[in-house]
Amino acid sequence: MKKKLPFTINFLKKLNRLCIFINLICVYFCIISGLFLVGIIVIEVIFRYLIGSALSWPEEIAGFLFVWFSMLGAAICLFKKSHINVTFLVIKFNSQWRFLIQTLVHVLIIFISYILLERGNFLLGIVSRQFSAAARINMVWEYSVIPIMGGIFILYSIVSILNSIFTGDDSIRGDLGL
Repeated sequence: MKKKLPFTINFLKKLNRLCIFINLICVYFCIISGLFLVGIIVIEVIFRYLIGSALSWPEEIAGFLFVWFSMLGAAICLFKKSHINVTFLVIKFNSQWRFLIQTLVHVLIIFISYILLERGNFLLGIVSRQFSAAARINMVWEYSVIPIMGGIFILYSIVSILNSIFTGDDSIRGDLGL
């Protein structure tokens, strides 16, 4: 017979599944945008050097894709815990101090991500009537990654803190090897 888990663990498992799902979306979006990025740059090189007539739109589209690629790539790194950190100092502390330091790091990430989320939404209101020069794409499409990334970072950090508090570590999410 299946043992009933406490409410908090079931809730955490659902939050972790949500994080895994969001991470998969980020991974697939990065793969697709990376392929498009390479394709657009190849098209631009062909037109510029082989045909002798440069196109105006590939540079803008490639810039948009690169911004999304790098921002969502940062979210993937936070999910996998492969972001920049200073472990050589932290591993010298006992587990209680490590927990406090990791929690502090996640609280700082939440604070900075909230600023990205709030100011990013404000920025979207400013750029909502602006269009890119060559491709005529609304600039909201480029800048919307800022609040999206802020929200994803906040979610990942809160889930990591909750995992550490209720399970003792942050390995419940299951990395799926991605």
